[in-house]
Amino acid sequence: MEEPETKSVVRERVEGDCILSKYAETKDSHAFVSWKGICKRAHHRIKFEEYYGRKIKEDHVLHHKCRVKSCINPIHLEEREWGEHSSYHNRGENNVNVVLQEKDVLDIRSLYKLGGISYMGIAKKYGVSKGCVMAILTRRSWAYLEEENNVEG
Repeated sequence: MEEPETKSVVRERVEGDCILSKYAETKDSHAFVSWKGICKRAHHRIKFEEYYGRKIKEDHVLHHKCRVKSCINPIHLEEREWGEHSSYHNRGENNVNVVLQEKDVLDIRSLYKLGGISYMGIAKKYGVSKGCVMAILTRRSWAYLEEENNVEG
């Protein structure tokens, strides 16, 4: 029996819990496939809609919880509002321009609490600006990182 036209028929490969689309150029790229013979659609979107039996809301995107863009495992996909998804990928270690890691930020806060080192001293040690250190310590940046006592600014 032939599969319905709405089903995508491919030979995926499994890597851990991820199901990787054979159409992706790399593990870190989305795959696009012909859809009903007329257009290209993101393979992970097709798989999500097939699995859950509904369309993705117009103002929503799919987030790969596994962080593997070529993964089409619907269980690894989470529907999010575009703005929420964008801010997730642009904060902390997810930001493409990141210099510090979360551990560095927590270390900077701990180092400052110990005393005996200035903002500038910390900045030089971590290769960032004094303003960056001030923003970390006053929680204007990296605010989502949990810590018992934050520095008031």
